Amino acid sequence: MKKLIFGLVALVSMSCDMGAEKTEFSWDFSKIQTYIYSFEQVANVEYTIEKNGTGTRARMISKGHLSISIKENNLADFSLTDISTDIIKYNKHGLPRDTVTRNTPPTVFQNMKPTSTFDEESANLLITKIMPLPTHTIGIGDTVNIPLQMTFRYSGYVLYAKGANVLTFDRMETIDNRTCAVLTGELNLAINEVPQNMKGSYENTTIGKGTYYFDIENQIYYGADVTISQVNSMDSSSGYARSSNEEKYIIRLLSVGSQD
Repeated sequence: MKKLIFGLVALVSMSCDMGAEKTEFSWDFSKIQTYIYSFEQVANVEYTIEKNGTGTRARMISKGHLSISIKENNLADFSLTDISTDIIKYNKHGLPRDTVTRNTPPTVFQNMKPTSTFDEESANLLITKIMPLPTHTIGIGDTVNIPLQMTFRYSGYVLYAKGANVLTFDRMETIDNRTCAVLTGELNLAINEVPQNMKGSYENTTIGKGTYYFDIENQIYYGADVTISQVNSMDSSSGYARSSNEEKYIIRLLSVGSQD
């Protein structure tokens, strides 16, 4: 009987240890190569400079490629290339009135780290929205906060919107024969402090949700689905302005290749 009880205790202990298994999240930048992704961004934008006026509305659909080009010193360059954007403008009745297509020059952020971070604020803000990684080892069900900060200038003052992308390790899933960790994200960013001598009302809030797929075995991002809502407004003696933006990102791995 004692042997049976001991065996059950050992089994329970082993099960608990298995459930507490931790996973490390980090890009593999050990080999000089390039990861190429499809990149799609859809944005619905509304802007007005009159408190009670009708806003200007537009829908922008951007498609192209996102590349992670690994280089020496365990760093990589992040690039958005071949981006073509269809801009659909609407009249005051909400009907399309004009469509133009624009090709955007390449955008390059240098020296991305294996932790999916940059030293530059604008680059770090973007990567934390669309390709974040936990800052330490976590297990399924665990949560980690990835800090976010955005700098704004209003009427000569500098304001900071601060918050986080709260990542949760949701589950493991096999996608296209890849063993992926599925992370869910809750983004929340806002201006919390305004200088006392700054007259008027100011708002900049960002909220969003993301589902992120990271190939654990190959240490590479497989893809992401992200939706973000942003409101930016100013009401002061220098004028009134308000803009809102609803964005959706879809990113998927296309290929892994050498840089020859």
